[in-house]
Amino acid sequence: MYNDKLILWNEGRLPDGFTVQTLLEKHPSRPYNKTVAEIFFKAGFIEAWGRGISKIITGFKRAKLPIPDFEAKMGGIVVTVYRKTRGNEGLNNGLNDGLNDGLNERQKKVLKEIKSTPGIKGKELSEHLNIPIDTIDRYIKLFTSKNLVERKGSKKTGGYYVK
Repeated sequence: MYNDKLILWNEGRLPDGFTVQTLLEKHPSRPYNKTVAEIFFKAGFIEAWGRGISKIITGFKRAKLPIPDFEAKMGGIVVTVYRKTRGNEGLNNGLNDGLNDGLNERQKKVLKEIKSTPGIKGKELSEHLNIPIDTIDRYIKLFTSKNLVERKGSKKTGGYYVK
């Protein structure tokens, strides 16, 4: 437990051929323990197979909380849940102080989304804001050149953060 985040780790491996990115997209369900999964399904604790992480992310978005980071490491799954920032300090100050002068409203919208959802991926930005992925990529390059945004993590599981 940290001031700005909570890190959870649970032992267990992903199914063969699965990566964390696989879990973040539509995927078939391959429960590690089929007997336990079946009991939970019959008891009504699981409404559909393969939707757990998707439901978690949707819940965080609805609550306007930063989307957690998911990583496979140390023989298990690590989930980092970030604390909600109070207000929009940092980003709004930057906007108001001219930190990102020259950005259009659409670019500012993307930057605000990155601020409110630390660790978000380009594809998620594209889908959430209904902006083509090529445009998102151009904006990310612009933000990086202006030292507004940085990428953290691996190619598969990393995401963007406002500096």
